[in-house]
Amino acid sequence: MGVLSQPHGVFVTLRGCDEPRGHGNDELRGCMGTALPDVSLARGVLEYTRAAATRDPRFSPVSADELPRVRLEISVLSRLVELPGEPGAAVLEILEPGTHGVYLTAGQRRGLLLPQVAARLDLSGEDFLRSLARKAGIAPEGWRSSGSRLSVFTVESFQASRGE
Repeated sequence: MGVLSQPHGVFVTLRGCDEPRGHGNDELRGCMGTALPDVSLARGVLEYTRAAATRDPRFSPVSADELPRVRLEISVLSRLVELPGEPGAAVLEILEPGTHGVYLTAGQRRGLLLPQVAARLDLSGEDFLRSLARKAGIAPEGWRSSGSRLSVFTVESFQASRGE
C-alpha cells in the first residue's frame, strides 16, 4: 500500500495575495485539515485544499484571479503522542517549538497549532501554548488545567506554487 493511500493527519495552508487589500505574497489565505488519520493522504490533501480555499471561516473564498499567486503548503502529521500526566511545567521541557506541533483538548474544546506557527512567529514554548489555548477558545493558561490534554507531533511539509 503506497503512502498516498494510507491514512494520515494532514493540513493544507494557502498563502498569497488578497487583491482587494493589496497584501504581499505571504498572507495567510486559508488553512484546513485534521490531526486524526481518518482518510487517505491523497483524499485528505484534495478535500482540505478545497476547504482551505473555499470554507475557512476567517477568509473570503480564494478567487480565480488569485490562483496564480497562491502558494500551497501541505503538512503531513506524524502520529499524535499524548504527553503524560497533568499539563504543566514538565511539558515545557519536552516541547520544542518549531519542531513540535501541539494538539490540545479541554472538554469539548480543541485546538491545534502546526510547528511552522511557532517558527514563523518566533514563539517560546509557553507563548506557543498560550496561543494554542486561545485558539481552542479557552483562557491562555487553560492548557495547564487538569482537564486539558496535550499531544505533540511533527510534520513533513511540502510547498508549491503554480508553475512549480
